Amino acid sequence: MFQDCSITVLLVDDNETNRYIIAHMLRDAGFNSVEAATGEAGLQVITQQKPDLIILDVKLPDLDGFEVCKRLKSNPKTASIPVLHLSANFIGSRDRARGLDSGADGYLLQPVEPVELIATIKALLRIRQAEAVALTLAREWQTTFNAIHDGVGLLDNHGRLIRCNHSLIKLFGQKSSDELVGHLHQDFIKPMLDETQIIPFDRAQETQRREELEINWQGRWYFLTIDPIYHDLFFAGAVLIIADITERKQTELQLQKQAREMKKLNVSLIRSTSELDQRNQELDRFVYVVSHDLKAPLRAISNLAQWISDDLAEQLPEENQAQMVLLRQRVYRLETFIDGLLEYSRVGRTEDITESVDVAQLLDEIIDSLVVPDTFVIELNQMPKLVTKRLLLQQVFANLLSNAIKHHNRSDGRITISATQQGDYYEFAVTDDGPGIAEEDHERVFGIFQTLTSREKRENTGIGLSIVKKIIESEGGTIVIDSQLNQGATFRFTWRIS
Repeated sequence: MFQDCSITVLLVDDNETNRYIIAHMLRDAGFNSVEAATGEAGLQVITQQKPDLIILDVKLPDLDGFEVCKRLKSNPKTASIPVLHLSANFIGSRDRARGLDSGADGYLLQPVEPVELIATIKALLRIRQAEAVALTLAREWQTTFNAIHDGVGLLDNHGRLIRCNHSLIKLFGQKSSDELVGHLHQDFIKPMLDETQIIPFDRAQETQRREELEINWQGRWYFLTIDPIYHDLFFAGAVLIIADITERKQTELQLQKQAREMKKLNVSLIRSTSELDQRNQELDRFVYVVSHDLKAPLRAISNLAQWISDDLAEQLPEENQAQMVLLRQRVYRLETFIDGLLEYSRVGRTEDITESVDVAQLLDEIIDSLVVPDTFVIELNQMPKLVTKRLLLQQVFANLLSNAIKHHNRSDGRITISATQQGDYYEFAVTDDGPGIAEEDHERVFGIFQTLTSREKRENTGIGLSIVKKIIESEGGTIVIDSQLNQGATFRFTWRIS
């Protein structure tokens, strides 16, 4: 799985012979290695080039390995790097316990067999990789959670808030989740109720189904639902949702005054409510499937395919090895499709922060993050400074530049970016000297899942330009293409100044 020289292991040991032997083991296993003879030298190497794993001797001439490990784990920039203690002197159980207590992720004794050392390294790298995946999933889930307009909270079996989104924090008049988490949800909801109303938390536990409550508070109407959660027949907590239904309620009250039209309008309201509930349920199911039932298994399939290829590398025929590579490519393509769909669905539904943006600096950051061939030239003309949504503008430029590089037919391409003020807007132009786009395909390229080349020839989801178009139009701008085959392409889009 880790036969890749891009994995770098830092070896810190004052014994030159030990360093030589272990470095040889690492090279045989396909790892890069860098060396340091003292604790201070090791810390300096880490600041210059962040390694993927550290093999750390305990007995060093300056700082001992325990102290070096403590410093690494107390620094947020290096805390995630796995540390493996390797010692020939500190071999007692208390020594090993001390090393692990200081933050080490593993502890081996010298002399060590190569197979044990390499297996331990691989295990620690797998753990780190799994932690990174879990962190990414958690951030994606939290982003989606906070994007929900309704106030949503997760309750434990006593009714205490475990987690809440931005809408619920705002509804309860608090500044952060810290002021809610750990407190009973009843304490925040009771002031919203009249004397006859009871929070349906206990009733939901008894009925084992959703319980609802309508609230009229401070001139607004809210719809509260509590869905109980059971694990192995035991009540584990509930999901609290509070939706602002003021507009719907006002409409309902007006309908009650109109006797003749009451039935028709009431049927319409019920149908609208049913459709809204259905769409919310479909959205919930979609987010769940994407974030759990699809992405997690896909990553597992990719990992298993990689492990099988590594473990059976010498046993699998070339045809089977090629098939395993093709399998991982297909899994990666599916993950890319899912990410693109999520990104497309979020456009226009989230409130991005407006801030002052130096477009030239933004473009420099984007270009630095892309894989640009050394022979490529990207030229920036005079760029403005805007007060705008930085993340959205960054997505637009990143997609256009990435496409211009990826779909270029030469390695010595040239891209020019220019800006012209037009009233309340700036018109930006991204021009390349690539293969161009036929006029009949100008509209097609903006369609979701539309590609001009086979996905077998080039990995492409066909979502990028559709996201670009959706973002620009959601911000009140437009985008057009000036291009002909074999004459390059220019994408022009307008962006509001502030």
